[in-house]
Amino acid sequence: MRWRVFGAVVFAFACSYAILWSFGYARVRLGEAIEEIAEQIEVGCQPRFEVKRATLTLPAGEEKRLRIENFAGRVEVVPGGPDTVAEYVIYARGENEVDARRRAEPVEVRSAREVGWGDKIWVALKKGERWPPHVSVELVVKTPPERALYISVTSADIDVTGIHGGIEAEATSGDVRVTGSSGGRVVASSTSGDVRMEDADGLVEARATSGDVSLAGLRGSATAATVTSGDLWLARIQSEQVSVKSSSGDIAIEVARPFSGHLECHSVSGSVGLTLPASSDCAVHAKTVSGSISGRPWSEISRREASACLGAGAGSVELSTASGDISLDVSG
Repeated sequence: MRWRVFGAVVFAFACSYAILWSFGYARVRLGEAIEEIAEQIEVGCQPRFEVKRATLTLPAGEEKRLRIENFAGRVEVVPGGPDTVAEYVIYARGENEVDARRRAEPVEVRSAREVGWGDKIWVALKKGERWPPHVSVELVVKTPPERALYISVTSADIDVTGIHGGIEAEATSGDVRVTGSSGGRVVASSTSGDVRMEDADGLVEARATSGDVSLAGLRGSATAATVTSGDLWLARIQSEQVSVKSSSGDIAIEVARPFSGHLECHSVSGSVGLTLPASSDCAVHAKTVSGSISGRPWSEISRREASACLGAGAGSVELSTASGDISLDVSG
């Protein structure tokens, strides 16, 4: 009996010690977090300096793939000559230029030719260092237009123009814009930011978790767009296979030429609007759980469901929303 009592006392003491230690550790971590936030606020109010400007060159090679990575700032890619040239500027905030240079000292830009993957340009930190607050890198890469690109950034914007070898651009926090791409597969995504594509040809896919998606002048065989929280605009679309989905946001689609392919448009919470050329050849079906249906030229329409047939009805169009209105307009 005594041993049981003794064991219970030891167990209670151990638990009490663990709880007190946990509280102490949590208090220390909370203090560190508060100090870090205070430092970021203080540094954010200080002036911004250009601390370094330089150029990296990767000589032309047989490998067509190029990988670009940045943590904070911006990445821009434009067509260039046979060599790949990266021009970069490092900015930092500080009490003065010397302080800003000291703060940005762990940040550097590197380049390499990786066997089996291709060329790589990336923003890196010296070993054991953490990314300093309010330091950013503006990176402009000039490369042959037939390059296949993979771009990954954390807190930065991406802007790609005139690259035709295929593009995959991914931002955790930042906007993504792709313009004038033809051929290959083009994928643009942002977790927190807007996605925009203009004048692109190929298999196109756009995704945004918290942000808007705007697509214009797409000529590829297939276009897919997905938004979790944000609006979707598709203008002058020429693709014959279109898939659009939104969890929370409005959708507006304008088809540029007579449509006879397959189009699916679904929204959980938001309105859906579609404009088709009058000479299209497709059957249209629309359904809303909580909302109204309007427009023309519906042949059968009720409060929650409607259908229409343009031409012989060779193609198919499906429009649906759980909570929102649906409208169909025929132009020309």
